[in-house]
Amino acid sequence: MRARPLLLLDTLWALLGPGCQETVELDGLDPRLLLQQDWDRDGIPEALPQDEEGAADYLVDFGPVIQGKSAGRLVLLRNRDGDRETLHLLSVRLDPPQQGFLLDPPPRTELPAGQATFVALYFAPEERIAAEGRLVVETNDPLHPQRSVRLCGLGVAPDVEVCLLGAGATLCNDSVSPRSLRIDFGPREPGELVSQDFEVRNRGDTTLVVYSGGGRGGVDLSFGASLEFSLQPRAWSGELLPEERSRFTISYAPLDGGPDNARVEIASNDPDEGFLVIELSGSGLAPKVCPEPPYQVDFGTLLTGDSAQRAYRLASCGSLPLVFQGLDIEDDPAGVFSLANRPDLPLTLHPGQVLQLALAFSPRTSGAFSGQLHVRSNAEEGFIALLGRARADAACELSALPATLDFGQVSTSGFATKPLTLRNQGTKECQVTGMTGPTGSAAFTVP
Repeated sequence: MRARPLLLLDTLWALLGPGCQETVELDGLDPRLLLQQDWDRDGIPEALPQDEEGAADYLVDFGPVIQGKSAGRLVLLRNRDGDRETLHLLSVRLDPPQQGFLLDPPPRTELPAGQATFVALYFAPEERIAAEGRLVVETNDPLHPQRSVRLCGLGVAPDVEVCLLGAGATLCNDSVSPRSLRIDFGPREPGELVSQDFEVRNRGDTTLVVYSGGGRGGVDLSFGASLEFSLQPRAWSGELLPEERSRFTISYAPLDGGPDNARVEIASNDPDEGFLVIELSGSGLAPKVCPEPPYQVDFGTLLTGDSAQRAYRLASCGSLPLVFQGLDIEDDPAGVFSLANRPDLPLTLHPGQVLQLALAFSPRTSGAFSGQLHVRSNAEEGFIALLGRARADAACELSALPATLDFGQVSTSGFATKPLTLRNQGTKECQVTGMTGPTGSAAFTVP
């Protein structure tokens, strides 16, 4: 059940006191039901309008209401003034029950002369249609034991449509549903620019609101999207009237080789498709080397005279063959780092293939050591940092992996978790007896 809106009741209780009579009665014995309203909320009740179509005694018109939302009306039920009997509300109901119309029964069912109560009516359309219902009030009023109120309203909704524009045809999201629209820019030379236009349209009968949130625009690239993709206008938010549209251009210019992916996200108040995406893909026509993160090899702490090896992976992640021309240890004056399995060069890796290296650390004296592996290829040069320490005696050495935790964007009403690994890189067993922190913002905690 949808939450019903809070009606403004600050002036309601004033309306429930004695009101103005439409006519003066000399008899003044029988109870008399008077139906009233206060649509303008000025504290002065007015009579309900009559139903000119004759289907009921009175009319309550909710007007247009957005699908998935609700609108409320208060109808005052009053026993007229004078020396008359108590008015008894025998039945207040929707007859017949009609989808979209809801009723909160009156809090009082016995009204002395001049007193009033109210019935709350709601219209919550589930479709974009004109709807009608009927409120029936039965009392002990001998003149009008039954009064009826015709209820009507119009369900309206914004209707977002996203269309890719082409020279020969236009492809819209409804045509591919439930899948998403997709733009494949294909293989492109690095630096080559290619673009695609698309439109966001409002096919509904009320205003479409394209809204921002979480630091993103209503029409925007996804968080963390590659710099190879760009959107104009960027991070757009606004409103589109019925049949209004706004045009955008998404561009792709690869910086290096290999596949690239991103997506355009469209957030709106469409009740059925409030979040749409356009999947983006493309590929740079070039070789590319992908070292294994975090782009360094830390051997931890060894005893002097000991040796250790660490495996490291270099992958060919471009769209053309990768040729390694040099794999050299540099900036290692102590000569403690080496390649245990130096491959024959030049070495060619086709896209998707991997080169496994074995890096060695052999300290002969105590201290902290560093160096780097210089990787030269037909793609780009790269450097892998090498770190190690040596002690003459055994010691515990704890390190946290990863060194930095980035939680990205998190909703203010949500949360995110990240794993943190503690590793003993020393030469002696570690006994963990406690943990404090984290320090800084109270938003970060350790379970």
